[in-house]
Amino acid sequence: MLKTCLISGKPLLDHNMTVSCLLLFIYTDDCRTMGGTRCQGYYDVMGQWDPPFNCNAGVFLYCCGTCFYRFCCQFRQQRLDQTICNNYDTPIWANTDAQSPTKAESLAFCTWFSIFCI
Repeated sequence: MLKTCLISGKPLLDHNMTVSCLLLFIYTDDCRTMGGTRCQGYYDVMGQWDPPFNCNAGVFLYCCGTCFYRFCCQFRQQRLDQTICNNYDTPIWANTDAQSPTKAESLAFCTWFSIFCI
């Protein structure tokens, strides 16, 4: 029975070809982890952090989707090139550094509101 390389699909005719197949598997550009690829963690469109996850369930081995919505898919040609994404840091608009009003500011507003609006 003729064995074939699972990566290249070429027949393994001798020991050297077996070694070549193993090296091809190790250096393949799939960035496979445990039989699949890894989707990097990212900030979605709502500014929520989505943690990284592995795509290794059955035939769903590739990280696909968009920079802002990632999922595992079956076909390599649909995988997401995660190097083009830039949503790995907290979005500027999601920072909540705005300080709440002081008691004096709140009192001034309440006074103004009661004089002019009531």
